[in-house]
Amino acid sequence: MGEHKERSVYKGLILYEEDASHKKAMKIIAKLYDYKAILHDKDIEDNGLKKKPHYHYIVKMPSSCPNSTLAKALGISENYIQIIRSPRGAYDYLTHKFSPEKFQYDNTALFGGLNIGIEENEIGDFECLIKSIKENNIKTMYELTCWAISNNCLLTLRKNAYLFSQILKINL
Repeated sequence: MGEHKERSVYKGLILYEEDASHKKAMKIIAKLYDYKAILHDKDIEDNGLKKKPHYHYIVKMPSSCPNSTLAKALGISENYIQIIRSPRGAYDYLTHKFSPEKFQYDNTALFGGLNIGIEENEIGDFECLIKSIKENNIKTMYELTCWAISNNCLLTLRKNAYLFSQILKINL
């Protein structure tokens, strides 16, 4: 039996423009894939030194596949690709939206046509969940899940679980 490789539609990439194969991969992505990306050129290491500028990409594949498929198509090593389980969480990471200890990139720095937003009919539930965290001093996903069940917001919570876990971390 062959080795089982985890598959997904959404892939996260970290690419460096100084690497010729990465530069070529960025051109291929722009031509062939639906994506959203940002240049991180103001990140700081734990030791206080500036990190090497790098690009973060979210790429939506036409169908679910292992990372090796995209790595081969782009001509890069698989270690620059990861599976994205929460596209919305990955999208928010591009600007460090819920990581206040990191440099906050502006949404205008994003490029690419991939639209990873909250569907219009979820906005009300989303706002209710955020409000419930503040008003009820909710600290855990368990507490938030119980509140969501009793207030018919569970689907929105499930679809955005990673995002709400990050919000709860900030609310501690």
